[in-house]
Amino acid sequence: MNETDKKLDLILEKLAVSKLDGSFLLGFSFLSVLFSLSTLLLTEPLYRGILIIGAILYFLFSFYVGYFRGAIRDNWGFRVWGWLWMSLSTAVITASLIVLLMLENGKRFSPLFPCGLFLIFSSIASFLLIGFIEGVCATTPTLRNRLISISPVHRHFLSPFIDSAIDRRSSKPTYLALCCFLVIGIFFTILGLSQ
Repeated sequence: MNETDKKLDLILEKLAVSKLDGSFLLGFSFLSVLFSLSTLLLTEPLYRGILIIGAILYFLFSFYVGYFRGAIRDNWGFRVWGWLWMSLSTAVITASLIVLLMLENGKRFSPLFPCGLFLIFSSIASFLLIGFIEGVCATTPTLRNRLISISPVHRHFLSPFIDSAIDRRSSKPTYLALCCFLVIGIFFTILGLSQ
């Protein structure tokens, strides 16, 4: 590969990475809309305060890890951590909003119901995140090498999310585990509502 091709690959990779970082910030705007919606829907000040404090903590942590430590410092381990936290925070805020709205309207349910909702939304967010990472690696093959080069400390905890993007054979156990969590979440939700 000559010098011009290497420079062109580097420019294309930087362009793809900047689009990924832009999509991360777009994801934060979705969290902001969800957060605003929750403050409009909830009338009970205690419930609104609980959701606001939780959302701010998740928002700040995701932004610090994903954008500041990951995007600005160009660290792929922290970038993926940021994507993970943003996905899970969206799932947690959505599930919390549903639970608090039901409590505000006087609905009765057992503690299994919120646990089931958290499992359902977290499983769906994890499915979407794995699909996103696989799509990124498929469209920009050089980014696959960036995921391989993540430090072993980060890679150990992020392996369910990045291993399937690196090697398709390792995605089956991850998808199976997520399907089990989804089914357990649905089961808990139904049991929690029936009690």
